[in-house]
Amino acid sequence: MDHVKDICIPDSGTTHTILKSKKYFTKIFSTKGVINTISGPADLIEGTGNAMFMLPNGTKFVINNALYSPKSKRNFLSFNDIYSQGYDTETTTEGNMKYINITTNILGKKKILEKLPKLPSGLHYTYTNEIECNLVVKEDPKTMTLWHDRLGHPG
Repeated sequence: MDHVKDICIPDSGTTHTILKSKKYFTKIFSTKGVINTISGPADLIEGTGNAMFMLPNGTKFVINNALYSPKSKRNFLSFNDIYSQGYDTETTTEGNMKYINITTNILGKKKILEKLPKLPSGLHYTYTNEIECNLVVKEDPKTMTLWHDRLGHPG
């Protein structure tokens, strides 16, 4: 199955992560809301709920209060949500390229999980992917095993 990656902009100015596709939501509640943009208020929010997605290097996000905005041109990842997942951010420069890195601390050592380059506009970006899994029920319905697509199907 071919998966379409959606561009996502890390944004220190947004209070909530904003996603334009329902595919990332595990639970969504229909609601109307306004986003304050540089051009003024815009009636773009159609829902709020729990969302799950993964960045290109496998960094997972589970966000309890993401906003659903199908009219949005891009997905926005709130720095607040990066930090609430236990991750941190830093900027680095390699040659003439500046990156935002999403990092974690493992046994006292910093590890770079994601390296976010810049678009020509100067905004840093990454891509979001769905976290897909299959739920398999064995003969005993009380015994459930979660299988990730890459593991295949049980014999």
